[in-house]
Amino acid sequence: MGNNQNTIGENVDSTDSKQDSKLNIRNADDIKYSLDELKCQKGSNESTPEFVRLLVISDQPKENFYALFEGSTLSNGKPIVVEQAAWNDVTITSFSDKECVCTLKRPSQPIANTPQEQKGSRMFTPNYLLLRSFCNAISTGGDHRSILFGFMHAQLPSINRSQSFFFLMSEYYLLDRPLMLAELVRLNRLYGQKYFPIVTHNYYPVSEEMIITPQYPLVVKIGPGHAGFGKMLLQNHKQFGDFKSIVACTDEILLRFLPTKNVFVKLKQMHIALPKTLLKVMHFPVWQR
Repeated sequence: MGNNQNTIGENVDSTDSKQDSKLNIRNADDIKYSLDELKCQKGSNESTPEFVRLLVISDQPKENFYALFEGSTLSNGKPIVVEQAAWNDVTITSFSDKECVCTLKRPSQPIANTPQEQKGSRMFTPNYLLLRSFCNAISTGGDHRSILFGFMHAQLPSINRSQSFFFLMSEYYLLDRPLMLAELVRLNRLYGQKYFPIVTHNYYPVSEEMIITPQYPLVVKIGPGHAGFGKMLLQNHKQFGDFKSIVACTDEILLRFLPTKNVFVKLKQMHIALPKTLLKVMHFPVWQR
């Protein structure tokens, strides 16, 4: 992630540097560090002192966290017991007075030489959670928000945690684009456009609000999809009207990004420190005009 990070304004609290959450989870060492930090902060799961149980949610079949954590222990010598499952293959029952219980189904393509090859379902009571995939995919049957809400109800500590909210609030914000952008707007108003620039955009909850004809060209985004899904480039008011008619047939939300002189611009990467936010370090595109 780099050590040369840009600070944000004079109103940034200097004590934030002491609250580094080590969210760079690129390998097992980083994850183990986060687990150690969680154990220290929460002091949870005293009923199972012999090991810690980590549940990894990943929709990528090529990711093998069993092999990644084989023989791994925390700094106190406790072994890490890992279970891995896709969103489609996990359910949860959460209790107000005891630990949650997860049921993991046998995947259609289990990872060889792992517990995934066992016949039938297997039960797992995690102490910690690591999310590697979004729970709200655009594919049919890809909405697993109820499972995420179960993890939140269980108060299950997550390595993906934020500094301000300990239990999966950043993942909650990613469920829909307006939630995520609302947090960015909050930070923009807190730190200012100079120190926290965002792309100007509008939000329409329903098609009836799409009245004022905007300047063109512009980019519109509909629905919760990522990686370019649900996005269109509109060149004129006729295309805008056609798109409005499509939105009227759905119950999806719509975002409109205002145009710039050059709609398609090159992006360069920068590092920016965000104290007291959902992420300590984020990669932001810089619009080059």
